[in-house]
Amino acid sequence: MDMYMKCGAPHKATVVFNQISTKSTACWNVLIDGHLKSCQPFEALNLFSLMAQDDHEFDLITLANGVRSCANLGLLRVGKSIHGYMFRTGVVVRCGGGGGAVVVVAVVVVVAVVVVVMVVVAVLWRWRWWRWWRWWWWWRWRCCGY
Repeated sequence: MDMYMKCGAPHKATVVFNQISTKSTACWNVLIDGHLKSCQPFEALNLFSLMAQDDHEFDLITLANGVRSCANLGLLRVGKSIHGYMFRTGVVVRCGGGGGAVVVVAVVVVVAVVVVVMVVVAVLWRWRWWRWWRWWWWWRWRCCGY
């Protein structure tokens, strides 16, 4: 599956994945990460939710991939719920090894995406307000003479 994903054939990797009778966490991780690297975050998040529905155990790599797919899609609430799941289940994030740094970076990316979206909305709203205000003053000066 990893070979198909690295060669840019996620459909063939999915066919191989569906033929596996007992799917391990590593198989799920390869497929989810491959979809993320193929710029298909919706498919990755869909696989993450299917993994949750099948009652598979999450590891740090799985959680990081779930948060990364939320960051790519801009889904703050889903990313926060994955982060909350980490705290509820007592997942320990160490920045040394085992994917802990990936989870930390993924959470930081989600927060950064949300901050950028909030700044863009604020700037556009102020620009629109300023534009309306300028037009109103121009109309008042032009039509009313003051």
